[in-house]
Amino acid sequence: MTFRSIEHCFEEIWNLESLDDCQQKARDYLVTQSHHKKDILSHIQYILLSHELKIPANAWQESLLKLASENPLGQFQIFAFKSLLEKTGIELLPIHYQAGEDLLAPQMKGSSLLSLQELRELFTSTLHRNRPWTLYALLSESREHPGLFILQNQEGRLVMEDTSPWTLPVLGLSRRGLKWYQALGDTPQGIFYINGVMPQVNKREIFGDYRRLIVDYNDFSENDYKTILPSSVWNNNWWREALLAQQLGRSLLRIHGTLRVTENTKAPFYPFYPTSGCLTTRESGLFNDQRLLLDQLMKTQGLTCSLKNEEQLNGMLVVVNMHRKDLNPKVILQELAP
Repeated sequence: MTFRSIEHCFEEIWNLESLDDCQQKARDYLVTQSHHKKDILSHIQYILLSHELKIPANAWQESLLKLASENPLGQFQIFAFKSLLEKTGIELLPIHYQAGEDLLAPQMKGSSLLSLQELRELFTSTLHRNRPWTLYALLSESREHPGLFILQNQEGRLVMEDTSPWTLPVLGLSRRGLKWYQALGDTPQGIFYINGVMPQVNKREIFGDYRRLIVDYNDFSENDYKTILPSSVWNNNWWREALLAQQLGRSLLRIHGTLRVTENTKAPFYPFYPTSGCLTTRESGLFNDQRLLLDQLMKTQGLTCSLKNEEQLNGMLVVVNMHRKDLNPKVILQELAP
């Protein structure tokens, strides 16, 4: 394996939990990297990797703290990675992450669970016209209880299965118990693009037997959101989570299955297995929900179901928190069906 950047190395080693696969190559790559970079996120990723791989990173730590003291955005990113950085032994001071707390609170003021009325207004907005389909991940307020995927076609109609809405269970819970604004935390709310799938199936225990959908940040400006979203939906700041998560350096969001199963059968999310920030489907035992999801998206896009056409998937993803009592297909049908 050849690493293209510190970010690529971080993706392969940290987020994909493949330390045993290529740790020596990662060590060899990292020790060649200079700490004279202006990119604070690279510093954070290097320090986290060096801790895992037992590589000295004193110069990188000193450089990070200096850059952060001069850069409010850098402090925001340190705020997101604070819990992970503290485990490396780096001596963080309040000044190094205070800007993150100061920036987060006012931007998220007024954010609340999306009501059924707001969901209906969002569903009937012009958002669905941007791409062939829009996948909604309606998540429970606690995130410990599974939510629902529903699907909207480009004409704005709810995709049906016989006389009921097409749905699939989904989980957006961090297995580390971290919030959306923290690295490896819960999946952030917001509006995203889905741009095809990963090139291959690998690390099946973690990611399942089917390819992962690639979730990317969109290119909307704040004015674009104001134009696209109904006023009541815009005023509820849930959609800002994705904007802030991108600034914080959160990346590598995916939708995938997993062959892992939660051992605690009494857990509210059983048999789901929480992730490092991705949306996850059931894919163990009798379940093959990731396969069902990929096939339904291809059908809605007018594609024949095939491995090649998975690469052509091109849609929107809307992630919202709602009251668990509202996550009922009958209620959804009543609210969203024409």
